Amino acid sequence: MEELVCQWCAQPLRWEPRRGWVHPEGGLYVMVCASCGWRGAPYPSPARCPQCGGEVLDDHCARPIRLSDLRHVPPRDLPRWRKR
Repeated sequence: MEELVCQWCAQPLRWEPRRGWVHPEGGLYVMVCASCGWRGAPYPSPARCPQCGGEVLDDHCARPIRLSDLRHVPPRDLPRWRKR
């Protein structure tokens, strides 16, 4: 069977019987800190940033796609809250 990766971040995904597809750290959602830029997908999801205590926002949910199909996926836009 071909490896499945997240369409948004290309990290390998694994199947958890009671939770579905998750990122390598165990979380369904990749989260980002609005203050310090920390990124992670821990399970359970933190209410505050584990580095600075700031607000964490959901970046994206695990969306499985075959690794061979990843090159056909257009890049997504940056979230609106992220500074350019």
